[in-house]
Amino acid sequence: FTTGAVGYLKTRKVKKGQLGTAIKLQELTYTARTIGENTVYVVHEDTVYQSAASGGSDPATTEYTYEWFADSLQMQQRETILPVVPESQNGSGVANTRAEAFDSYGRVTWTKDERGFLSHSVYDMVTGATVQSIQDVDTSIVSGAPAGWITPTGGGLNLVTDYESDDLGRTTQVLGPTHEIDLSGTATPIRRAIWTVYKDD
Repeated sequence: FTTGAVGYLKTRKVKKGQLGTAIKLQELTYTARTIGENTVYVVHEDTVYQSAASGGSDPATTEYTYEWFADSLQMQQRETILPVVPESQNGSGVANTRAEAFDSYGRVTWTKDERGFLSHSVYDMVTGATVQSIQDVDTSIVSGAPAGWITPTGGGLNLVTDYESDDLGRTTQVLGPTHEIDLSGTATPIRRAIWTVYKDD
């Protein structure tokens, strides 16, 4: 996809013995992002050859597309287009996709899985420790999702896990998603709690 990615891995091959025939295992192509005099290269296609036939055959290609922060080398979103799994291998026969959104520090803040369900993470700005994570986000009550990302039909459980950490960013407390139990005949909401104590010198 670009010829300027000098020094980046292009192909992996294997062969049996000194005189064996080289069999291609993997091939990579790259795309470039340039701001001023600075350029970064990121993987555009990653092809893995699933057959040991000479030269490699039966390719499975994962493709990546990117969006970038304005005037920055930091990616803002990345979409991963996964290889097609044919129905003969119990797959759907279509390519599934996964998407990730990043903050300006390179941390994943939102993900959209292959079924369209969303996850969200919040971080402490000082230590970088995770403050909160939400699985199966309900976008009617949680704001800030990337444009066009909404809770799919049947989703929206909004399972919130809260974290506390020390000054070094180490997690000291985890409170899991709220769920309901029968406590002496009364429906009672509870959260699973985990504490971690660090023994420092």
